[in-house]
Amino acid sequence: MATLTPTKNASLPSQIREFFYKEEVPYGPALVRIVMPLVLLVPTLQRWPFVRELYSADGSPAPLWETFGHPGMLPELPGSVAVAAYCAMIFFLIASSVGWFTRLSLVASLVLYTFFTMTDALGTVTKYTVIASHVLLLLSLSRCGAIWSVDAWLAGIRRNSWPGEPSVNWPQSAIWPRRLLQILIGVTYLGAAITKMHTPAFFGGDQLIFWMLSNWNFSNPVGEYLTLLPTLLVLFAYIAIIWEVLFLFLCWRGWGRVAMLSLGVTFHLMTTLILGLYIFPMVTITVYLSFVNEQDVARFARLGRRLRRRLRSAKPVAAPIVSRFRVPEWARLPAPAAFGLGLLGVIALGVQVEYLSDPYGLRRSEGPYALQEIDSDLVREMLKPADALREQDKFYAMDIGTTQVGGFLVDHRREFTQGERAIVEISLNTPHEDLWVECNLHDAENRTVDRVGQVVPREFSRAYANYTFTTAIEPGEYYIVLKSSGQEITRRKLVLHPVRVSAVAN
Repeated sequence: MATLTPTKNASLPSQIREFFYKEEVPYGPALVRIVMPLVLLVPTLQRWPFVRELYSADGSPAPLWETFGHPGMLPELPGSVAVAAYCAMIFFLIASSVGWFTRLSLVASLVLYTFFTMTDALGTVTKYTVIASHVLLLLSLSRCGAIWSVDAWLAGIRRNSWPGEPSVNWPQSAIWPRRLLQILIGVTYLGAAITKMHTPAFFGGDQLIFWMLSNWNFSNPVGEYLTLLPTLLVLFAYIAIIWEVLFLFLCWRGWGRVAMLSLGVTFHLMTTLILGLYIFPMVTITVYLSFVNEQDVARFARLGRRLRRRLRSAKPVAAPIVSRFRVPEWARLPAPAAFGLGLLGVIALGVQVEYLSDPYGLRRSEGPYALQEIDSDLVREMLKPADALREQDKFYAMDIGTTQVGGFLVDHRREFTQGERAIVEISLNTPHEDLWVECNLHDAENRTVDRVGQVVPREFSRAYANYTFTTAIEPGEYYIVLKSSGQEITRRKLVLHPVRVSAVAN
């Protein structure tokens, strides 16, 4: 198909056709193909020692189709067969990355990866596995193996020239697989934004705060520090949702593309630092490589040429290495035979290693591992009724200030002047029941000066009490005392200064 040239006054159907069917060198899909399987190999290799337990009938699989009322929709593989299939998936992911029998490897990776993730709905299925499965599907429909791949090298397409130079006759193909990859990530963000719009705790920062205080994913020390700056988290929440809504509409060209992709990379790196996420940011940032086009590659090619000139090197660094690599005549095999032998070798090696590891102890001289009886004291501890939650454990913090932004105090103070208004912010741990909370003002001798009480419904994570220090309240030291169910939870000391004479005169 000839390359479509856009015209200034082209009709809408022509613009749509140009958008999806313009032909170009598939640089973007090729980069996604190289990186995505390597990212997926990180959790895949971590789970390999537990294949028999997680994904086979010899262990305790938790198939996703069972959850939706379709028992037996897909078979539960025997232990050794599951190990062999899992090893084959690892081989196909590696082959997809290097571009060896690219389409076959991508299709096989898609089928096996989706099957294994769905077989373990409790631990393996996540948001990033769903995105990755769709990415593998779109890559298998593209010609991403036409460049920067073993297939291209074997076909004689690769030349000793810098990628992107006009002298290289790179094959072109329709752009629609790259467009679908871009639309995939944009629609994902838009759906996430719509979900957040229906989650009030997100805008209030409560959701992020409780996530940062935990280590549900991995350690996140930066997140724990940022919980001390809740107003900043509210600002981040609004920036994130605006970016997610606008991404699909502004990511295509010019400064919109630069801004959306830059914000996206920053957003996902921040989720690593403050939420302890690792694989999900790597998967989504990898999809961003689909935005690389011919102009970007040409720009980097010019930069590479300038760097080579500065280094006084006339040839690419990789060219001499490739030119020296020659397979001996006696070792040369047809590509399908080499591919098949490589696949069988990886499967045989994986099955043998798993067999020797003997996870269930079936070949031990003393027999297979047996379940050990749990200590009776531990059984009683596990089965006894849950202990009642202490009243003080229902509360997270109490702060005093005068100014709120986004529902949070931004100035924490301990000194006030007559005539000022103080805001007491009470933060609660969720979940909790409906509470009657008092926030009382006591003087230095612990006598009650003022009492403020309110019901805090179970869906609330914060409550507020307001005090106006009129001239009827004498200057001195006071305490804000927080009580719940008649019990004192905590108290904060404050100092009340007399009103200034100049302010009274004015």
